[in-house]
Amino acid sequence: MSSKPSLETIFRAIGKLEGKVDGINARLDKTNGALSKHDDRINTLEDSVSNMKGKSVILGGIAGFVISIIAIAIGFFRK
Repeated sequence: MSSKPSLETIFRAIGKLEGKVDGINARLDKTNGALSKHDDRINTLEDSVSNMKGKSVILGGIAGFVISIIAIAIGFFRK
């Protein structure tokens, strides 16, 4: 015959499981906090990259305009 576990053994096993679940929850909370911080940092970096792209497009347009004006001026004075 199989022997039945005592209530004390069952309660002890449940207590161990509760302790392990509490430890897992604590680690998940810590991980979620770290992920939230990383998400904020990534969003900040993405915003700055987007701003830099916009500024570089504007500067490129201005530089192209200035160079074309200089080229027209050089062509005008060479004649």
